[in-house]
Amino acid sequence: MAITVQWAHLADFGQLDASGKAIVVGIFDRIHARQFPATHPFFTTIIQYSGNPNDQASVVVRVITLRGRLIVTSEPVPIVIGPQAGAASVHHFLGTQFPEPGIHHVEIVLNGQTAHRLPLTLSHMPAEQPPQPPPQAAPGP
Repeated sequence: MAITVQWAHLADFGQLDASGKAIVVGIFDRIHARQFPATHPFFTTIIQYSGNPNDQASVVVRVITLRGRLIVTSEPVPIVIGPQAGAASVHHFLGTQFPEPGIHHVEIVLNGQTAHRLPLTLSHMPAEQPPQPPPQAAPGP
């Protein structure tokens, strides 16, 4: 059995504790920005894999535009499937610049082959509406 992606999340933060349990904070699939290009200060991908014990792979996470333009890529990370037939990896991205709004993809690449894709929608932040005064009570008789 080849290594497969069981699940993957984009999040504000993620890490693995000492026992390998995933800690994920702020899962998202869209980013709003006031203008483009837009820089997102920090995000994490956290990924759970399954396979046969001792299977190995090199994992790279990359962010691409809808047209396939590479925005950013992680360093390769080696994974080894453990005795319980699972493994996980965490990839942090700092100061990622998105050139335009639209649907982007976060690709999880195992040994050079795209194994999973997460959609990531970038859009303009809705305009703030000025506060409205509270409704006035109708005058009494």
